[in-house]
Amino acid sequence: MAIHPGLRWNCWPDPSDHLLLTAIVHRDEQVARDAWRRSRGCVTAPTNDQRRLFGLLAQRVAALDPQDPFLPELQAVARTFRVENLQHFVNIDAVLAMLDDAGIEAVLLKGVALLLSVYDNTGLRPIADVDLWVRTDRHADALGVFAAAGAVPDQRDHFGNHAMGMSGGPISVDVHRAISQELVAPGVAENGWGTFAVVAAPKALPSGRHPLILESADALLHTIVHGLQWNGPVPLRWIADAVQLLDAGTVDAQRLCALAEQFAISPVILDALRYIDEVTGGLVDPAMLRSLSACRTSRLTELRLRAFHERPANHGEPPPMGFTRARLLQRTKGDTPLRSLGHLPEVLRDQYHAASWLELLRRMTGAALMGLGRRLAGSGISD
Repeated sequence: MAIHPGLRWNCWPDPSDHLLLTAIVHRDEQVARDAWRRSRGCVTAPTNDQRRLFGLLAQRVAALDPQDPFLPELQAVARTFRVENLQHFVNIDAVLAMLDDAGIEAVLLKGVALLLSVYDNTGLRPIADVDLWVRTDRHADALGVFAAAGAVPDQRDHFGNHAMGMSGGPISVDVHRAISQELVAPGVAENGWGTFAVVAAPKALPSGRHPLILESADALLHTIVHGLQWNGPVPLRWIADAVQLLDAGTVDAQRLCALAEQFAISPVILDALRYIDEVTGGLVDPAMLRSLSACRTSRLTELRLRAFHERPANHGEPPPMGFTRARLLQRTKGDTPLRSLGHLPEVLRDQYHAASWLELLRRMTGAALMGLGRRLAGSGISD
């Protein structure tokens, strides 16, 4: 994670990853070529997120320098992505057929949806699972369908959980009842079903099926919000995904800005597009940036956004209370204050991974004592 000049929070790629992204997506070939020369070391010892970009990197290096000695290795990785994804598509077909048989409508999200819409070929972006969004009232039914096929949940369900992972079926599935834990707004029923626009994917799965996916502006909104939330290492693929969506030329700027304002996340979308504009050398329409800049946010919204997008300094620390409050605010938008407070104990149990109230008390006390110890150590007070 890293801070980036002129942008909020610390959820941005570090300088070495920024250099690699510049090599892949910058519009000026000379700038891209220079960035590639300085980032070649990533090929010999890549992080997981860097390797996930090797399909796109192979395509770019082939255009910049077909004789580059690293190109064969990059192309081999891209071929691996292609073969694996083709098998994944067969399994995704099987998953969707299972839901069809149960009368459950589903929308594909994230990588699979983008491969079926804005990516040129299946070797450019690897996938490992499939994200499916279903109506809230059919979520339990969908989980039951996958459980009957031998899949098991990889986490416990809890209040406000926007998706459940299921492993062990044809392919690992994240079954969403909402497309994101952050994309919640008062008056938006069914966790956004009917608010977000869906279309048939332009490309078909092996069966000939054209599954439902998010419309381009909605997909870009989801890509950015999901990519910038803190949850382990800073992901790089959201930037490549967003560039593909913008390059396709089908994003409705007016709709994107309206959705960003409706869900009170205009600062997130604005800073993400500013970053993309920099790393690409001018891809984003300035009018879109001006429109997003004009949106005003409350102090409460700023605190909530910071809790979602400012990553903890030390990995493994208990989630900060600011994040707990933010998730409670997100999950109870539109509720009365009394009803919102009634959910707080369950949210705290979720944040501290506590199976019982006694364990919650023990963990909160331990976190408080650790925090007090750090403050005393920092102040120089000792025995």
